[in-house]
Amino acid sequence: MDPILPRSIRPAARGARRCGAVFTIVALLGGCSLFEAPRDTRGALFDPELVKELVPGVQTRRDVLALLGTPTLTPAFDDLNWYYVGGITRTRIARHEAVVEQDVIAIRFALDGTVERVDQLSLADAQNVQLVSRETPTPGTELNVLQQLFGNIGRFSPGQNPQRSGQ
Repeated sequence: MDPILPRSIRPAARGARRCGAVFTIVALLGGCSLFEAPRDTRGALFDPELVKELVPGVQTRRDVLALLGTPTLTPAFDDLNWYYVGGITRTRIARHEAVVEQDVIAIRFALDGTVERVDQLSLADAQNVQLVSRETPTPGTELNVLQQLFGNIGRFSPGQNPQRSGQ
C-alpha cells in the first residue's frame, strides 16, 4: 500500500521507483564486466602474410630488417636468434594487466647470416617462470633500533651551514 498520497500522484511515484530500480540494476551490472576495458596493443604485431615471406635459406638479416623492422629482443651473447614479440592486454581488477593475446616470431639465423628457421609461437606455447624470492645479504645494512635513532648524532659539525657555505 502506498503512503498517503493523492490518487493522481501515486502512479508517478510508482514510475519513479521503477525507474530507480532499473537504474540500480544497470549500475550493478556495469561493475560485472558488462563493459570491458579497452584493448592495449603492446610490441610488434604483424600480418601473417609478411611472416610467410620469410623463406629459410634465402633471406638475410638485412631482408628481415627491411620486412619486419628492428627485433623486439635479441639475446645478449647470441646474435643468431631474433625475437619479435607482440600482444594485446586488458586492464583487470586493481590495474593488473592481463595478456589476452600474444604472438612471438622467433627467427634463427645460420652462421652465414641467412634465415635458418622461422617459428611462430602464441600464448598457448607460453611457460610460467618461477621467480626466486631470495635476496643476497649485504653486510652492514642491518641496523638495530638504537643505531637508527642515534645514527646521525655527530655527523655534522655545528659550523657547517649549507646555506652559508657559498659565502
